[in-house]
Amino acid sequence: MAMAFDRYVAICSPLRYTTILTPKTISKIAVGISFRSFCIILPVVFLLTRLPFCRTRIIPHTYCEHIGVARLACADISINIWYGFCVPIMTVISDVILIAVSYTLILCAVFRLPSRDARQKALGTCGSHVCVILIYFLRNVVRIVARSQTN
Repeated sequence: MAMAFDRYVAICSPLRYTTILTPKTISKIAVGISFRSFCIILPVVFLLTRLPFCRTRIIPHTYCEHIGVARLACADISINIWYGFCVPIMTVISDVILIAVSYTLILCAVFRLPSRDARQKALGTCGSHVCVILIYFLRNVVRIVARSQTN
């Protein structure tokens, strides 16, 4: 989302880029991203600490994930399952919507540019970011599908 905002400012307000994206603004974006991640992960700690663990504490894989740890508990983990299902879906949906809005605004601004060269340059600037977004989301989809097939 931060990259989409950067591209939006670079294309829609190129002359004000350095006044909009000051070091202070970039710091606020970084703090916002960190705070969002913290707010998403913090409930997992409390959801797991409320569970009693009476079986083995060995996770059958090499990464420690919320549901993998919750499955070791000998209590109802339905809240953990719903949190583990809903929060990532809502996070991805909100990210996709905000990125789509950003790129819609960018495309509207690009197609209003008078010269073809300017349009190609602006689209080329965004092309690498779009590829990174696609690779990131496709990689996550492949990971989710692979994980669901192993369970």
